[in-house]
Amino acid sequence: MRFVFALCLVLACSACASSPPDFDRGPAVASDKILDRSLTMPDAAKGEVVVARWKDAAGAAIVDARIYVDGRHVANLDKGEVLRVFLAAGQHTVGVKLLGLDSTEQPVRSREIDVKSGGSYRFEVFWAGSSFDIQPKS
Repeated sequence: MRFVFALCLVLACSACASSPPDFDRGPAVASDKILDRSLTMPDAAKGEVVVARWKDAAGAAIVDARIYVDGRHVANLDKGEVLRVFLAAGQHTVGVKLLGLDSTEQPVRSREIDVKSGGSYRFEVFWAGSSFDIQPKS
């Protein structure tokens, strides 16, 4: 009986586990979920910013993770998806905001970035208790 209980506990905990995003091989966000497609055009004079969402099991009632660049809503990410945008050199903010099925909204959580021409920057979006957060990933 203890073995069955322990097995059930392990299985229940593993179902809630999150998996880190795969920046290189993760599925690209669908084009219909990108609100500003001009940002997805590669340009050698710009820097590449890659935003990837954890494959989180938590927050199952969450419709999407809204991605913001310089205060503008530019895309929606599903679990495990990857967004690539190209930004002009200079200071920018990259952020995420939660929108739940009940239309509950949270403030945008943002990080500042100094983009260099030809540079590449990675950010991961993950579930942080009661909302999403975003952080740079090396």
